This record gives sequence, structure tokens and C-alpha cells, in this order.
Amino acid sequence: MIDLAINAGRGMPVWSDGAVVDGPSLEAALGRHPEAAPLVVLVHGYRYVPQKSRLSPHSTLFGMRWCEGLRVHAPVEPVLIGFGWHALGVGRTPLATLRGAYRRAVPAAGALAQLFDLLARVAPGRPVNVLAHSLGGRVVLLACRATPHAALGRFVLMGPAEFREKAQQALEPHLGSGLEIYNIIAAENRLFDRLFQRIVGPRRSDGVLGEGLGLADPLCARHWLDLDLDDPRLGAFLAREGIALAPRRALVDHWGFYRREGTLALYARLLSGGADWSIPSLRRALAGIALPTPAGRAPVLEESNVVDPGL
Repeated sequence: MIDLAINAGRGMPVWSDGAVVDGPSLEAALGRHPEAAPLVVLVHGYRYVPQKSRLSPHSTLFGMRWCEGLRVHAPVEPVLIGFGWHALGVGRTPLATLRGAYRRAVPAAGALAQLFDLLARVAPGRPVNVLAHSLGGRVVLLACRATPHAALGRFVLMGPAEFREKAQQALEPHLGSGLEIYNIIAAENRLFDRLFQRIVGPRRSDGVLGEGLGLADPLCARHWLDLDLDDPRLGAFLAREGIALAPRRALVDHWGFYRREGTLALYARLLSGGADWSIPSLRRALAGIALPTPAGRAPVLEESNVVDPGL
């Protein structure tokens, strides 16, 4: 089960019983957990509605899958904070409801930004970490942009349903800070990326994050890393660390980001694994992995062989 259940209210974070989340109540809730425990906010994606029991992420997605996986594999027991928001639009077709959910992410991000600020106030010195999926990634990036002074730590975004320009805008207020964002991409999500682009932003030219951000600015790249679950270098690195990342189970699976064996172990290490799992360390480790050369072919020294798989 999650440790704290918080939802997006009308422009502010609220507890699951509807009471406003303020400094004293949040401090009291955190006081029931060790001070050294990492703070991890969980943010779901499309089609979850916390006010409806059968669609609530707190009792389904967070409690039944994410929490268990993170706790089993985390080096240090984290405080898991579930953040729910109304991720369904109004309409008779999936197209309408997805567009509506994309718009609803804006007020949800406002509530999440307030939660980030509250956590920074009542738990100073403790970075706020995040695990988010799909449209939850949009909520997180918008909240990140709105909280330039909060102590934000590591964000793991699983198949974020958002555009590249929005991600760059989220990074700008935090350049030089400790913020690190890991953009998890996978081949099994490519169809969803294309559908998202066609439905939500057919006229946009900046592309979706499922294609990677590809930052050229070294300062920005210090805060962002694209990790492709299908990249053999990542698989080899994880094997060395004792994490067996299974191959994808289907050609198309939007939920494979956390259903695939080994993924939650990876995210637990990213969120609370120390300096060895920082973006600079991972970039160096991945660059140093030499993949087997197919028989009959001589190795070719190209830049693509030695750089981060997402850049």
C-alpha cells in the first residue's frame, strides 16, 4: 500500500478524504516515517479517477503494482506518496476523452506544484523524487516548470505523453540544480506515441518524448537522460548490476513500462540508488559497454557506439 494518498483538488492538493493538504498535516504525516527515507511521488496516466473506487489509482495501480515493486528493490525504504488526478476528459469517443485528459493535466499540475512546494517547506534538504507514467509525465513536467525553487531530485518518466518543447521548458528553471529526469522509452510504445501525436498535436513539429529529447546543450543534458528499454547496452549494464530486464512481451504494450520484469527494479535503483545511478555515471557506464560484433563484420568506431543511447 502507499504511505500517503493525495489528490488534485480544485487548484490545490487534498487528502483522500477531501481535506486540504497544508504544512502541518503534511509534516505530521511524514513524521510517521524515518527522516532519512527518500520521498517518491507516484503519478498515474490516462483513465484513472481517484474519486471513483474502481478507477482509483491508490487502490489499484499504486497499491497493487508500483508500491510492491519499488519497496522490494529499493536500496532504502522510501516514503511512497500517491498523487491522483482526474485523467478522463468528457466525450463519447476515446479521442475526445484523451484530448480532455491532456487539458485536465494543467490544473492537476498546479496542485502537484503546490505539493512540491509544501514538501520542500516541511522536509527541507530532502529531494522530491517522482515516478510517473504516460500523461502523468505531462503533469509532472508542467509542475516542474512551475516550481523553480523546490528541491527536486530524480524523476523517472515512463513513456511520458508530452512534446519535446514542453520538456525543455520544464528544464529551463532548474539548470544547475540537482534535478535529474530519466525519460524511459520502449519500442512497444511507438504506436501509442504516434497516436498521441496525431490526436493531441497533429500540427506540432517538435515531436514527442517517446522519440527521445536528444539535447545537444551539455548543461541541459546534465539533467536529462533518455533510456531505451530495448537498448542492448542498457540490458548489459543492468545484468552487471544484478537486474534481469526481460525482453518485451508484445509488439504493442503501453503498460509494459512497469509490467515488464525488471523495470521496477531499475526504477527503484534510479530513484534511490545513489551517485552510481546518477545521469553522469550512467552515461559513462553505458558508453563503456562494448557489444558483441556480429560474425563476419569488423567493428566500426562511430560516435553512435560510445554515446548515451538517447542522445
